[in-house]
Amino acid sequence: MAGTIYTPVSLWEGFSLELPMEEELVREYEKDGVIFREIYFDGRKTAAGRVKIYALAAFEKKNARMPGLLILPSYTKTPDENTALYFARKGYYALMVDYSGNFRSPERYTVYPEDVSYANATEDRDAIHRVEKDAKHTCWYEWSAVAQYAGYYLKTRGEVSGYGALGVKHGATILWQLATLDKDLKCFAAVFSAGWRAYRGCFKFGEHSEPELDDEMYKYLAAIEPQAYAQYVKCPVLMLSCTNNRYFDVDRAFDTVARIDPSVKAYLNYAPQRAKTLDTRCKADLELFLEKFLKGAEVDLPEEPELSCE
Repeated sequence: MAGTIYTPVSLWEGFSLELPMEEELVREYEKDGVIFREIYFDGRKTAAGRVKIYALAAFEKKNARMPGLLILPSYTKTPDENTALYFARKGYYALMVDYSGNFRSPERYTVYPEDVSYANATEDRDAIHRVEKDAKHTCWYEWSAVAQYAGYYLKTRGEVSGYGALGVKHGATILWQLATLDKDLKCFAAVFSAGWRAYRGCFKFGEHSEPELDDEMYKYLAAIEPQAYAQYVKCPVLMLSCTNNRYFDVDRAFDTVARIDPSVKAYLNYAPQRAKTLDTRCKADLELFLEKFLKGAEVDLPEEPELSCE
């Protein structure tokens, strides 16, 4: 078998943030009491130079101190003002980070050095799930490093009292890794990301529940997928999805949650009979989850039901 099969522990062994981090303010503007900042800050150093991370920050001008919220969208999306504004209005220092690089050539994006150019997303969506050499030489390693630097950036802001995270699809996959690597992360919510990609279409209780795996998929499963990191997560988790999404086998989701230490609060919420969008209950639960674990509000969330069969 060519290449090393890393685990979540061995993949990140010896990794540390390279400091100091220089910040560049590209633009600052205000809209109805909300301050927006377009910024670049340093990421990890490769043989060809340092990654330059692009992000959009937003917070209400009236707040002197507030919790931070790191937002990682799907890799096909770039930081957008509306999303940052929504969470800024909820009282957070919202930091929406680009990790997909020059995908579709947006005006501003995270710049990766030439020797890790594979971190730039492409139209070939299957390419991001291929591990030709090993997990350390993939876009996921670089994307996860971006998230770690973004988390550090939030933690060192004077106006930020602590931080949590929200990820959608590929962004959520990155956050499963961040929740393992950054013990200061207070909580995170994962939308449409429970892992088990190699098992897609192999239903847990179906006739063919086990896929045929090749070398690349073994390397992907062992060091990148959410279920590989779930056992190491130490902060509260909220997983949101819908039951009929063709990229998300709903019967595998609980297997990921079940790997989380029982002492860690973990919640799972599905939007029934939906394929691509969440419902208003999921949205409400997300807001309550962040209120409780990021703001420390007295909020009651449902406990896991106790079921038995005789």
